[in-house]
Amino acid sequence: MGAEISKLKKCYYCNKDLEEKDLVTKPVPLVCKNGKVRNYNRSFHVDCVKKFVNEHEDMYKRKQENNVWLQVGEYFKMNILGLDDSDTLPKFAVQRLLGLRTGNFTANGTNTRTIKKGYSFDTILATMKVANIEIQQALKRQNFNDDQHLINFAIFIINKHIASMDKRLRKINKMNEKTEEIKVEKVQVADYVKKGTGKRKFDFV
Repeated sequence: MGAEISKLKKCYYCNKDLEEKDLVTKPVPLVCKNGKVRNYNRSFHVDCVKKFVNEHEDMYKRKQENNVWLQVGEYFKMNILGLDDSDTLPKFAVQRLLGLRTGNFTANGTNTRTIKKGYSFDTILATMKVANIEIQQALKRQNFNDDQHLINFAIFIINKHIASMDKRLRKINKMNEKTEEIKVEKVQVADYVKKGTGKRKFDFV
């Protein structure tokens, strides 16, 4: 039974296989095509559902993600598609970009915030900026049947670079975290200084 579930179900939070003993179901509010919000049951690992709830309720983190998502859309619209600021980003482009966030072709019916699968909006934005020269050179040589063909072609090039960019950003983040840990340790050590009075006395700075 566990093997069958592993083939059929993946965790909604981390996208890894679910064993029967680890499986829990939770209703998740998602926006439908008509704009209304409905609850859909989604499967999680026991530990992942706790993380999902904590992060989903973290409005500050969601606001940060939304801000970067706006930058992603604006960059793709103006720097890659060459549209004006007043133009609207094509719906198909929105779905393809959100698909990068969720690890799917498009993101229909899938939550795109506070999840660990796919790539972060920060990674998507950084990759677009690095890949844009290659994209623009390719667009000059290529003829396209329609806008969807062009958008798919641009996403194809972004996909070529996104895994290596994600790896690079993760490495940078780990280095920054270690630097912050060192700073904290130095501050904690500096909180105490030894007085040269001949007595073993320590005071706060």
